[in-house]
Amino acid sequence: ETSSVREAIDVAEAIRATGQFKSVSVDWEEPVENRDLPTDPLVVNQWHLLNTDNPGGDLNVVPVYDMGYTGAGVVVGILEAFDDNFWVDHPDLAGNWNQTLSMDTTPFSTWDSQMHPTNVAGIIAAVANNDEGVAGVAYNAKLARLRNGTKLVRGRALQWWYNSIPIKSNSWGPANPPGVFPAHTEDEFVMDALARAARIGRGGKGAIYLFASGNDGPADRVDLEPLGSSRFTLAIGAVDEENNIASYSQGGTSLFATAYSRAAEPTLLRGIQTTGVDIPESEGGPPGVDETYVPDVNGNGDPFSGTSAACPMAAGVIALMLEANPNLTFRDIQHILADTARPVNFTNGSTYFFGAGFPLLGDTWWQVNGAFTRHSDEYGFGVIDAEAAVNAALSWSGAPSPVFLNTYDIVPEDGTIPGAEFVEVPPGEGTYFINNALSYGGGGSFSDTFCVKPDIRLESVEVEITTNGAWVGDLEILLISPWGSVSPLALVRTDPGTYTNYVFTTLKHWDEPSAGEWTLQITDFVPDGPFDVEDATVDLSPYGMDGVDGAGEKTITSYAVRFYGSEFPGGTPYLCDPNNQSCPGDLNGDGIVSPEDLIFFLDLYYAGDPFADINGDGVVNYDDVIMFFNMFVPGFCPSPDNDGPGGRPMPGGSDNGRPVGGAG
Repeated sequence: ETSSVREAIDVAEAIRATGQFKSVSVDWEEPVENRDLPTDPLVVNQWHLLNTDNPGGDLNVVPVYDMGYTGAGVVVGILEAFDDNFWVDHPDLAGNWNQTLSMDTTPFSTWDSQMHPTNVAGIIAAVANNDEGVAGVAYNAKLARLRNGTKLVRGRALQWWYNSIPIKSNSWGPANPPGVFPAHTEDEFVMDALARAARIGRGGKGAIYLFASGNDGPADRVDLEPLGSSRFTLAIGAVDEENNIASYSQGGTSLFATAYSRAAEPTLLRGIQTTGVDIPESEGGPPGVDETYVPDVNGNGDPFSGTSAACPMAAGVIALMLEANPNLTFRDIQHILADTARPVNFTNGSTYFFGAGFPLLGDTWWQVNGAFTRHSDEYGFGVIDAEAAVNAALSWSGAPSPVFLNTYDIVPEDGTIPGAEFVEVPPGEGTYFINNALSYGGGGSFSDTFCVKPDIRLESVEVEITTNGAWVGDLEILLISPWGSVSPLALVRTDPGTYTNYVFTTLKHWDEPSAGEWTLQITDFVPDGPFDVEDATVDLSPYGMDGVDGAGEKTITSYAVRFYGSEFPGGTPYLCDPNNQSCPGDLNGDGIVSPEDLIFFLDLYYAGDPFADINGDGVVNYDDVIMFFNMFVPGFCPSPDNDGPGGRPMPGGSDNGRPVGGAG
């Protein structure tokens, strides 16, 4: 030990000169610092980084800082509701603004149009250890401003620098009229831009999109918003610092995860401390930079909250993950968050329905599927845990190659959905009930079962539906897997519209094997009106469902189900009834009739398996062999687009294959 490096070198040279040592080297101590919380003055108020009042009620991000990860080298794009964005001259944001990757925004900025995006930007990447205000979750990440506006501008923003901006945070969504929650639509150009960047962005690893789930829950659901519910995005809901779901947070089958925000009023729980803007004194603000506009320790100012706060927190955690492992694909991110999110307030056996079938408000809606994967309509896969996610990212070997299955359009022979009736039982006694199939233990007013042959490990499932008839909000739509897990794609609400090729996306079947018989069930729960429910045993008025003139009978015109996942190790094809399949000779469901299917059948035949009783006469004999050979036409199964070699359909497993059976 010496007092200087120069002196240590001299000592080493003197020792080496003796010739008595095999090797001599100098070891020196470099300056180091603790990687705990930043030292900025308002970090003490940022309980989402470290919650000393409610331990366990934070992102668990301090251990990640201790590992040395702070978001360095990662750019996060911020897309807001309007064509303006965060205040780039803010002393806590200017150092992390990436002007090169930013879009030009409106020159007519006002403090109120910059407030929301400035709040969001600070949560993600406010500069740390600069004696200014707060610190971001990924405080060494860079920020890019993106511009919203017309659908053309929005699509351009979603694709903007998709190889250089790996994460895009969206704390905005469609406006909903008070009391009416319709299924929204989005321009095909915008959805195509999103899908394109998610597929080929970042050099093929996929751009990562996050959307705030919305603040109109639980009456509204993220399933009814195409951008938030897309399989190419991560919808983020909100919990408070006690890990209870925020009452305003929109849930749904496509909700991916939750992060922190303020609970709804009149709670005394804290909001989110972040960066604010310089509000002119003439408009009620103090002079100078007002970072305490979003609440200080005493709760002064208007707190920043909503799912708008939760979404950028998730973006910050993903920035930490990408610094730890830049090779993560979008699907890798999905798998890691699904595996590591904390399933808080888990209650096995939660129910979706009570009484006549209306949603049970206040339930956590946790469900364990056939693969023992937990998902909640309110929490998604759970609350994001930064330490667990980053540790998983460091050791992640990559998601398996994707596999795609498609039923294409299934047109039911009878798509009628009988309307519910409000009836007096027994007559004249003044006791009223809603009369529909579920009231009598049935399977729903409309129920259609289709068979999936191939066995893949599922990720997301899309259901595209077209209906006729007004007030589609009267309908409850369920997708039920072979394992009995239920996806409530649509619950009863006030929506006067119809579904036209509307796509629902569910995560409820994540990790489940696909093979087996699936059921689409649709029930009309609201009788046509208007009618008086004052004397009824089931009062619909609190739900805003006390009957509407002109609702009428509804029908389902067609539906299609698309399954996305990966190959299932050891999975075996499901033996669907070959007489009820679009490609009956394809027993193994690989999209091509081949000798493998013939061997498959003969093995069943020689074993006397009842499935080999093709003609259904109760006996497995030579007649069944003849019948199967009549089905056995080698070649690719039929598909809507015969665009394979020589005009033949492409093999199963491709976008144009048809490896899934169905009535269509």
